[in-house]
Amino acid sequence: MNTDPREFDLQERALREDPAWRDVAQALRVSPGEPPADFAASVAALAEAAPAHATARAAAAMAAMRGGEGDVERWLLRALSVVLAAIGVGVLATYGGAWFDSVPEGFEAIASVLGGAGALNWALAAGACMALSWAFARRTPSLR
Repeated sequence: MNTDPREFDLQERALREDPAWRDVAQALRVSPGEPPADFAASVAALAEAAPAHATARAAAAMAAMRGGEGDVERWLLRALSVVLAAIGVGVLATYGGAWFDSVPEGFEAIASVLGGAGALNWALAAGACMALSWAFARRTPSLR
């Protein structure tokens, strides 16, 4: 196989820096078989046949569609969070001191069900790890 070293270096740099190339490389690694013999020629012909303004228009339409995605879900999540907070405040106002007095007994009951205080500590540690993972996953930008 005769590979141009300059082209190889360009592809390797793109693989490290461009997320789209990483997706292509991953797709090629899990490919179920060989592409047809004229695959590259047919893709090149399709790319040449598509006018540039049509491609730009399609990209703009896709970006506009993605912009409105999730608005209803985001609004519902905020509304339900407010309702949950209001219910929590209502429960605390209604049951107040009686609820706070029973909290240590509740922890002892959970610990006995889980197998002792050590198991409760592990359950709390696992919950803290999940919360931190969720928080950091929301902060990092997606690679796609």
